[in-house]
Order: sequence, then structure tokens, then C-alpha cells
Amino acid sequence: MPARPLGFAAELAPLADHLAATTDLGRRRSPFLGSIVDDRTAITARFLSPMALHYLLSLESLEEPEDRLISVIGDELDDLCDQPGYPFIRQLVVTGVLPSKQIEYNGVCLRPLTRRERGLVYRSQGFTFTSPDREFDDLILATGPDASVPASLLSIRTIKNSLDERVDDALPSRLALAFLLKDYEIGSTGHLSYDHLPRWASFGFAGREHFPRGVEHTSLRNVPIAEGEFREVVDLAISIPRFGGHEGSAEEIVLFRALRGLGRAQTESAFLDLAIALEAALLRGSRTELAYKFRLYGALFLESEMPSEWTFRALKRIYDVRSKLVHGGSVSEEDRIAATRDANQILKMTIVKALSDGWPNPKSLDECALSAPPECPPVSD
Repeated sequence: MPARPLGFAAELAPLADHLAATTDLGRRRSPFLGSIVDDRTAITARFLSPMALHYLLSLESLEEPEDRLISVIGDELDDLCDQPGYPFIRQLVVTGVLPSKQIEYNGVCLRPLTRRERGLVYRSQGFTFTSPDREFDDLILATGPDASVPASLLSIRTIKNSLDERVDDALPSRLALAFLLKDYEIGSTGHLSYDHLPRWASFGFAGREHFPRGVEHTSLRNVPIAEGEFREVVDLAISIPRFGGHEGSAEEIVLFRALRGLGRAQTESAFLDLAIALEAALLRGSRTELAYKFRLYGALFLESEMPSEWTFRALKRIYDVRSKLVHGGSVSEEDRIAATRDANQILKMTIVKALSDGWPNPKSLDECALSAPPECPPVSD
């Protein structure tokens, strides 16, 4: 049998027979040793042998058993048997948001990092000082990341029918965007890590991918978040359509550019992403009089959120600054900062309203503009 080199077949046989008779572990699809058809053999090879190996490698000495570890592994095996498939978890260490306790909602969990975990994050990020190389004194070596403070652990738990089944890889980005839309300056200090649970199942190992996609900054201020506020963020994330960098539709352009713009570490590079996202949201299908329609549609769409005259003037400034930047014009630092601030605020309101009430419709907005007050208050240039 595949696990024979480990030498655990005889010792694990009674437990394997019991699990084969009382659970579906042997019939769960897996790319690991997928040709196995016997339930007892599949359970031993995919689960019990890795479990036994994990236990032995965790012992400080083989002379004495570790009762606490046996209890933990037993609970993990119970949880695995009770699940319909393979529990899969993704984790991200974040800054900018800090709950007072662990909060779980719809498969998403947010909890404070322990002191030990924060220390491990610091060490893994390479917070060390370096000096010029003695032989090549002109070489300047990096000194590690900035002094951001890792505060919380964001986890996403999913049940997979098979180990090779793909999960919603856009959900982490949607969660990041939802936090930003709710004015939490969430940032990341590392990578998105992932693994199957329990860690020892099918000789699992942790993987990682670059994250957040589009979120660069890390915050030095960790804002408290209550359970109700966290639930609102998760609900908002679930309502956000899937999106990615291929930007195949107007909605994807809005959401992807919004994530990049709202998550930029440098506001100088954020503005154009914010402006593009606003144009994609407000000028869907428009071909003429773009500058005027950009102001008008935004003022009408957000009339219940902000005074229309303010929105009209702010969008005019945003469009003017955007045009100057794109065409090589000169823009003062004051105008750029003001335009970036307004674009940030208006884009957040536009996306949140669009997700609840529907995206701006140019035809409906034209009809609204031609209707009589007070339904559509007039705006001035």
C-alpha cells in the first residue's frame, strides 16, 4: 500500500476500518493517490498516515506521549469527518483594523493577533538593519519593509468537494475593497497564505500568493471595528461582483480601478485610477459631451447622498485635473490633492449606491435631467 514505507498500516488498521464504515472519508475525491479504490487504503494513505507522522514529528521525545496534542488531533479528525468535503482556509495578516475579540460571519473571521504572532510576523518580514557591503561600498542594500504594525488576522474558510477544486479567488480582493469602501484603511504586511484543514491531511503544505492585488499601503493606525460593522463589511463584499485585472466589463473596470486607487500607498498615483473608475461608472456607453455628462450624471445619481451642486463642481475639477494629467498639462499640487480627495469620496458613494440600487443608467439620468424640479434639482457650472 502507498503508506507502507511509513510502517503504520497495522497500527492504524482498526481506526481505518472504523472510519471506512462510519464516514465518507474513503470516497472523497482527491488528486493525491487518486487511483486508490479501496476505502480503507484511501483513508490510511490520505489521512491517517499523515496524521500519525504529524504527531510523531511534533513530539519532543518518542519516550512519552503528548496527551494535549492527541486531544487536538482527535478534535481535528472529528471536524474533518463531520464536514462534507475538505475544509480550506486562506489567511491574511492586515493592518488598519482591530477587533476587540474574534468575530466570525459567513465563513470570514477577523481576530487580533497575539503578541507572539505579531513577533513572528515581524521576524518573517525581515525587520533588520543592514550596512553597506564591505567589498562593494557603492551597493545600497534594502533595510526591510516600513514600520507598519500588524494587528489582525483575516481568515476565509471554505469547504471544497475535492482537493483540486478551485475556490472563489476573487473574494479576498472583494473583502479588501469592501473595507476600503467602508473607510477602513486596510493594508497588508505580507502574502495571502492558504492550506487545507487539518494541516496534516493529504500531507498538506501551506501555499501563498501575492496579495492584496492593488492594495499597497499599510496603516500605522489600527481602527477598532465592532461585530455589527464587520458584518456590514462582509455583506458588502459578498454583494460585490467578481472582478479582476482583465477588466472585461464596465463594472469590472470600476471595481478593479477602485481597489487600486483606494489602496494606493501614494496619492499621486492613485488619482488616475480613481478618475478612470468614476468615468467607467458614470459614462457607460456615452460618446459625446463627456465632460458635461460626467458632472451631470454624477450629481443626479448621488443627489440623495450629497448636495448636487457640490458634486457637480467636484466632478468638474476631477475631470479637468484628469484631462490635464493625461494630455501633459501642468497641475498644481493643491489641485491634485483636492481632486484626489473628492474622487475618493465620490467613488466610494457611487459604488456603494450602485451595489444597492443598480449602476448609473445614462438613459434614465437623461430623462431625470429633463424632468421638472423638485425631482431633479438643477445644478450650475
